[in-house]
Amino acid sequence: MTTEPRAWLCRPRVLEQRVLAAIFSVTFHMTLLTAGALASAYVAAQGGLRVTALPRQPLLVLTVALVIAHCSLGALWWARSDWSLHTKSVVATFSFVGMWLLLIALLETTRRSGVAAAAWAACLVTQVVVTGLGATLLELAIHYQAAAARTRFSLLFLLIWMSVIAVVLGAAGALAARAGFQLAAVADWEYFRQLQGVGLAGAALAIGLDAGVRLPPRWSIRGLACFCTLVGITAAATGALTGVFGDRVGADFIDMIWLFGGEGLFLIATLVPFELAREAGGTQG
Repeated sequence: MTTEPRAWLCRPRVLEQRVLAAIFSVTFHMTLLTAGALASAYVAAQGGLRVTALPRQPLLVLTVALVIAHCSLGALWWARSDWSLHTKSVVATFSFVGMWLLLIALLETTRRSGVAAAAWAACLVTQVVVTGLGATLLELAIHYQAAAARTRFSLLFLLIWMSVIAVVLGAAGALAARAGFQLAAVADWEYFRQLQGVGLAGAALAIGLDAGVRLPPRWSIRGLACFCTLVGITAAATGALTGVFGDRVGADFIDMIWLFGGEGLFLIATLVPFELAREAGGTQG
């Protein structure tokens, strides 16, 4: 008899914690983007001269990092959400399409080339799928019974979503043919493999930071784990892409550091406050 009133009294506190987490996350996001805008203004004031440790377009790089980070966050949410598989899959799909369209609007290359836009879509798909699988395995390791119940697939679910994917691919192929290129040509684009590397690095960053925020017992260890993950994967991904593709990587060394580093900071700015709110509220999801 006493548990229900206490649970009812705790609900406003849980809501307050989540609101504060959202405010902190948005504030940190705006701070990072403001820093990018100031850096862009400084670069522009140099009259075209290259500035050490700054990309040519810092704000653009950070905005792309924001979009990529939120694709990973959508996959993490999908793995952790208690919503039905159909509902959360629909929401995640719409979120993914929205992020991709925003990316197309940001990048001049994707606006001019359908092949480039499709290659970026493939990059984001790789990142979302790998992140979702990794986050699901992490959920199974932490809360096996609850996670197993959330991720139990039925034949109907597979039938529906395989049909949806087939329809989307068919429509995309028809639109691509009308635009004058074949979807098979996307894999032959000169930067396709580089973007796949970006997607895999983004997935590793998201999974590593999610594990770093949730697995260690103390926040001091979690902070160290997140720092090491951010620095380590940023350096490893940048070095791997440069080593494999050399001059054909498609971006400067400093651009990649800003991209992966910014992506990691956006992930941390979201995962940390909401994990604190979750622990304060005593919930699992």
